[in-house]
Order: sequence, then structure tokens, then C-alpha cells
Amino acid sequence: MDNARIEMEGGNEVPVIDGSALGWLVALEETSKLLARRKRNVQMRFSGAAPRLDGVRGVSAVECNGGGPEGPHYLRCRVDGDMGPFLAAISGAVVDDLTIEPARLEEAFLEFYEPSTSFGPGAERR
Repeated sequence: MDNARIEMEGGNEVPVIDGSALGWLVALEETSKLLARRKRNVQMRFSGAAPRLDGVRGVSAVECNGGGPEGPHYLRCRVDGDMGPFLAAISGAVVDDLTIEPARLEEAFLEFYEPSTSFGPGAERR
């Protein structure tokens, strides 16, 4: 597909189209559902020991610059789904600052093309 133009009138669903020449419709989602399924970007500044996030459900892409007795230290990650397990994992940390933002809308669209999703490459198409 070289070019595509999609016009939306009076609806609240967003088409997600495979960018290949095959022109498959990957998904048709209501905008509210698409926004709700976005991952969250987390940035945390903390002092002391780094919280243990390996194996915490929904947490991915963890980057941490340290976690020894000297601080402050910084941690970044993504959280998908329920925030409870993440918040429980950081409850013992000395958190100096915490920012949790939803991923940008563009990132929500790109999640349809991640191999780990049911909509990724090789998934059954509609």
C-alpha cells in the first residue's frame, strides 16, 4: 500500500490497517477501548535500594541507573494492565518522584504490530 486516506464521520471506531500491500484490516476498535489498552510509561526517582521489578506482572522495558546507598537514582519502565502489582513492588522503595503517563496514541497503534500481541505479524487476519 503506497497511500491510504481514511475519513471518519460520525463514528467512534478507529481502523488499524496492516501496512503491507495485502491491505488487511488488523482491528476495528472503539477509540475509548484503544485508549484504555495503552501501556503506561513510568519514570521514578528514588533513593536507596532499587525496587525489584523482575517478574512483576505487566512490567516491561525496565531501565535503572543504580540503587545503592547513594542517590538519587532513576528508573523507567512500561506497565500494561493493572497497576497494583507494580505499586506493590515499589511500596518499600524511598520514592522521591513518580510520574505515570499513558503511552502516546501513536504507541497504542504500534502495539498492534508487536510480535507478542495477538495482532502481530503472523497472527490470523480478519
